[in-house]
Amino acid sequence: MLLWIGLVNVVQVILDALLTTRQAMNGPVWERPLATGVSLLVVGAPVWALHWRAVQHVARRTDAEGAAERASLPRRIYLYGVAFAGAILILYYLAQVIYRIFLLILGDRSVALLSPELAEDLARTAIAAFLWGVHLIALRADGRFPDVPAELLALDPAEQRAHLDDEIAAMESTLAKLRAQRAALDHTN
Repeated sequence: MLLWIGLVNVVQVILDALLTTRQAMNGPVWERPLATGVSLLVVGAPVWALHWRAVQHVARRTDAEGAAERASLPRRIYLYGVAFAGAILILYYLAQVIYRIFLLILGDRSVALLSPELAEDLARTAIAAFLWGVHLIALRADGRFPDVPAELLALDPAEQRAHLDDEIAAMESTLAKLRAQRAALDHTN
């Protein structure tokens, strides 16, 4: 949250400076949001980045620990939750921008298109899109790994091969039984 709010404040100040024609940009209007955003980033970004890198490092491993991390319920809840929340926020703040455009088209003179409110909505959209993208990339990367059970990855290669051979033999036995049942059914009809 600190990272998100800090990024929104910083990006909002930048967009506000670029999009609005306020004369007060040299005054205290932007100092507090910028100071707040930078301080939140100084605290939040390293905490998030250190945790994110550590977890992603484990998740990229091809061993049992990597498989366990990719399959863990808290990781899935976090990644899907942030991706879902990000998508909702992107749509909501884009709708706010479109709402302002419609108000202007409909003749509402109290709304300025290039306004601090527009800068805020665009900043929130951009940061939500950035965080949504980062988490979506992580989800896609998780999906590229083979779906091998963690307990199988914990075995050495010879044990893995023996375990897989046993499973194949069991499946072939089941398949043979099913074929025999089907053949018997075919003969009775």
